[in-house]
Amino acid sequence: MGTTSTNEADESEFKTTFGMMIHLNNGEIRRRQATLDTGSTLNVISHRVVRALTLEMGQYIGKEIAPLGEMFLPIGTVTFEWHIHTRKVTYKTEFAVLEDRYSNDFDVLLGKEAIAEIGFYRVNNHIFLGNYAGEN
Repeated sequence: MGTTSTNEADESEFKTTFGMMIHLNNGEIRRRQATLDTGSTLNVISHRVVRALTLEMGQYIGKEIAPLGEMFLPIGTVTFEWHIHTRKVTYKTEFAVLEDRYSNDFDVLLGKEAIAEIGFYRVNNHIFLGNYAGEN
């Protein structure tokens, strides 16, 4: 599940949780909390968020995943554009959808591949910096 960048953004510090601005098909932008999950290879979103934003869910084809240290079988996938609150860069990312009973504690988890593609890197256990290609 990959992420592609479409614009440039300013360098800044980011905590492990940040405001994710989700671009909806009707042109609206809605904010949800995203958490950087360096232990996961997949991006995950709560079914509660998918329903609230009326995102179109596709079929998940694959094995169980363990984004939270336990094995779960996603109920679907969604792909949407989003940007980091106060930044200009826009990403398009695919997410595995987890049932509400497994995802009450989060809105969105970004896995380590997306974290690297976006340009975040660990400074310590709490702060990540954005390192955007093409910036001076």
